[in-house]
Amino acid sequence: TVSADGTILFSNRGFQRLVTWPMDEIVGARFDRFLAPGHSLDVGHLVERALVERYDAEVVLLTSEAAAAPVSVLPYETDRIVEICATIDD
Repeated sequence: TVSADGTILFSNRGFQRLVTWPMDEIVGARFDRFLAPGHSLDVGHLVERALVERYDAEVVLLTSEAAAAPVSVLPYETDRIVEICATIDD
């Protein structure tokens, strides 16, 4: 779960395995910390667009070993809370 300012509020073990960072360094960090150079994601804009229409983004995450992991980022609304789901592209 990512706040509108890009702070990671919750992470599951799948994301932790993907980025290969310790969980205590993920929660509380900004999402853009895990984006590969040249990639950016305006989480606030993503959330605003998602409230109006289906909208997703493609980004590349960087692991702690500097490996690239392409993912799709899709916000969705549940109980008036917008959450972000990142899925691995293959």
